[in-house]
Amino acid sequence: MGDDISLPRRDLHVAVMDVAPADFNVGGEFAALRQRLCATPFNELIECECRNVSSFLDEWQRQLLAVDPRASLLSRMSMRDLFRVTPQLSGVLYLSSNIIVSEALWDDCHEGVTHPTSREVAAQIQAALPWTSELTFSFPRKYDFFGYLNSWGFIRFPRLDDSGNGAGVLTSCTTMDPRVMQLLRRTGAGSIIHRYNAVWFDAVHDFLHQVVLYTNPSFGIGRRSPMSIAGAHDPVDAWGVEMVDTFNYEYWAHRSHRCITSALMTQDWGESIAARGVDYVRAVFDFHSLMLASKIVAKAEAERIAAYLIAIYLWPLNVLLHPQSLWIEKIATRIDDGPFRPSRDPVADVVAILRSSRISESADRATAFSTGLGRGLPGILRFMEEAASPIERGVAGILRVIGVENWRSATPRLSWYQRLRLQITVTGYRGLYEGWFHDHPVRWNGGDVDPHMATLKFLPRLDETWSKFAANRPAHYTLAGIEP
Repeated sequence: MGDDISLPRRDLHVAVMDVAPADFNVGGEFAALRQRLCATPFNELIECECRNVSSFLDEWQRQLLAVDPRASLLSRMSMRDLFRVTPQLSGVLYLSSNIIVSEALWDDCHEGVTHPTSREVAAQIQAALPWTSELTFSFPRKYDFFGYLNSWGFIRFPRLDDSGNGAGVLTSCTTMDPRVMQLLRRTGAGSIIHRYNAVWFDAVHDFLHQVVLYTNPSFGIGRRSPMSIAGAHDPVDAWGVEMVDTFNYEYWAHRSHRCITSALMTQDWGESIAARGVDYVRAVFDFHSLMLASKIVAKAEAERIAAYLIAIYLWPLNVLLHPQSLWIEKIATRIDDGPFRPSRDPVADVVAILRSSRISESADRATAFSTGLGRGLPGILRFMEEAASPIERGVAGILRVIGVENWRSATPRLSWYQRLRLQITVTGYRGLYEGWFHDHPVRWNGGDVDPHMATLKFLPRLDETWSKFAANRPAHYTLAGIEP
């Protein structure tokens, strides 16, 4: 799946090895990435990305027509056609590839200042590369795994389209803790970063955002776009209002993506994902051994770094593979074959993990659950029985995968992988996005709908917007980034 595409899809998954702020300079890798994304003809980038995601677009179209064979816009234009033309409305190309950058790129002191979901580039980097002040990193989800940072979102690179008008390229972006990156580079183990990026192959759903526009600034288009300049954006905005909020819109994308990937998943594709995962774990354990042998860090830190590197891999792996899949089991077996031993006190460790972060959207329920956990196994089992919200059910689902329900009648056992998996679930707090252990619906216009119905409700709005835009297409325009 994806490996037979002739264009260099894998080359778009980039690990930028500029680590500390001083590394970000005119001759650095981040500057080279920007040059590539902004100097390549805009339409060439669109066409390349369209071919990269063509199998997903075709399956999406097939599923939509199965829901409504009379979908009028799809009778005239394929999803590939829509993918090609919608950047004319938004001014934005979404890339379904991922880039890795150092967490040091961003200034943590100014997160959310210009927009609730925005981050700013560190001042030292802006001084060396003034163009970085125009970048936006949006919808960030930042996690602390074992004392090291990892965040996910997307970067918008401003540029011009082929007519000299304002445009932007948005790419999925994951950050890695600079301390870990420094150690990987110092020991010659930097290939682990590239291996980590491979977990995102086919796991990025931004091709859906490219077709189903939403002008809320959180999703890269911003208040100002070619269609808004033409006064043609009202139908799309109205659909956005009917989608309730940006969270629901993002949830629609996650669920739609899963509908597509689940239908396309083959044994060969699953095996290739598992093989990459096993290879990554092996490389991490080799790095762990190297750290110990060279005494570059203390033993306790080496273990935390290894746990961090595996945690940030398992988190996106969950996008494509069910936690109970046989492919996940192969990776789990390799993890448990490593140097880390099972828990000595499984019940106490599970209680500590569940108490380490919120396990409910409701503060009152979270407090009640935390109090009940003081009873040990009965408290854990009660939480599992009473789990109701998507986040609660996601955590309870992982506890069932671990086999906690069997602890009533058998000696509790918690492998290092299982402990790690639970920690990731609790720390990640994915809730609706996790999605394997609930069937929460997408919201549209005050009701519950299947994700494909939400898409089908959008397509007539896109048709109307395109007709208005074609009648009043702006000749020359500039675009700001993501405006509040």
